Amino acid sequence: MKYLILEQKYFELIEDDRLMDALHSLRNEIRPLNIRIDRTHQLTTYESVFFLLPTQLFQLFSFVK
Repeated sequence: MKYLILEQKYFELIEDDRLMDALHSLRNEIRPLNIRIDRTHQLTTYESVFFLLPTQLFQLFSFVK
């Protein structure tokens, strides 16, 4: 249950454009729980997308300019 609440917090921080707070939550609250490791790894991909340059996003998602 705690994992799900922290996961929701993480997504809300990203939605509010508080990326450093989201990263802090992921590293210091979610990861130390040591549960749902595969899901936690998925969450890191959401975070990393927000730190990409627009050109990198185009490449990642195969957008046509």
